[in-house]
Amino acid sequence: MKRFSFLVVLACVFQSLLFAQNTQQKNKTQVWLYLQNPKSKHKVEIGQLKDSSILVCALTPPVFDSYDIPVSRIRGIKWHKKNRIWKGMGLGAACGIGIGVLVGIIGAPAVESSDPLKFESPHRNVKYAIWGGLAGALVGGLVGSVDVRIPINGSQSDYRRQKAKLRKIITCQQ
Repeated sequence: MKRFSFLVVLACVFQSLLFAQNTQQKNKTQVWLYLQNPKSKHKVEIGQLKDSSILVCALTPPVFDSYDIPVSRIRGIKWHKKNRIWKGMGLGAACGIGIGVLVGIIGAPAVESSDPLKFESPHRNVKYAIWGGLAGALVGGLVGSVDVRIPINGSQSDYRRQKAKLRKIITCQQ
């Protein structure tokens, strides 16, 4: 029982340390704007969403100006948050450890005694917790590595339909 409690406390501490981040970082979102005619890709910050255009701040040195890009020129927008892979791996590992411990507890036969939580193999829970943590970290890292793609294809109707998603990534303050 002591090991189980230790693993639960360790998982909680690991998860709280992983998600305790300094919120005063400059920018936690990376945004790429894909243009058509000519086809090009630019790393930008979204400043403002207008009815028929998007105000962006260019991040390409030496020019850091704001540009008003008409929707008819935008093919799509791709974005992701920084450190998303590590956060996904941490959350997946914490869930995997928890599930591994539960599988070890449920699957282990109890020894004939008055204590129902005493098992034949005390290391069985640790083994399942490690394998569950590794599998969870792998799955969490794969899920966290997916970028969000917002297709616009130069269409005003697609732009209006995707506007709620685009509001989440406004990062440039004018």
